[in-house]
Amino acid sequence: MFDAIDARLADRGRRSGLVVLVNNAGVADGASTDATTSDLFDRQFASDVNAVFLTTGVARSRMGTGMRIVNRSSVLSPRVFETANGFVPISAYAAAKAAVDTLTRHYAVNAVAPGPVDADMNAGWLRTDEGKAVTQAASPFGRVGMPENVAGVVAFLAGPGAQWTTGQVIDASGGYRL
Repeated sequence: MFDAIDARLADRGRRSGLVVLVNNAGVADGASTDATTSDLFDRQFASDVNAVFLTTGVARSRMGTGMRIVNRSSVLSPRVFETANGFVPISAYAAAKAAVDTLTRHYAVNAVAPGPVDADMNAGWLRTDEGKAVTQAASPFGRVGMPENVAGVVAFLAGPGAQWTTGQVIDASGGYRL
């Protein structure tokens, strides 16, 4: 995997220079803590942690002064996902995102931590009447987040306004579970 990432970034760097990297990939299978198998746990960490570790390591060697790296974390990384609100504990997901938070500080880059966002990754839950109602009730805005709500924070972190901000995980959850 490392060689493929390195080759891809080497090619990208030759074409136009790499200035911003957003590590936005990830998975969430929604398995309860008790139902999480070793294979599911490994898959979660491969997608969310290993990919950030490898891609960021290679990108840093190919990016010059002024480079910006933004990782995607989650509002769930420091929290326990309570079953009382209709969700299941997803400790593998939360643990993987907590590891991303640690890598963010280690690499002295930044991360955005969205709450529930109406995107394909969450479609199974958020596009149901129950999921939408539970999520809306947990937000002071009374609605589900949209991708553009998170994109604005990512754009800020990738831009010159955040040049003196580093090692931070910015909550972009719309006040989810305040």
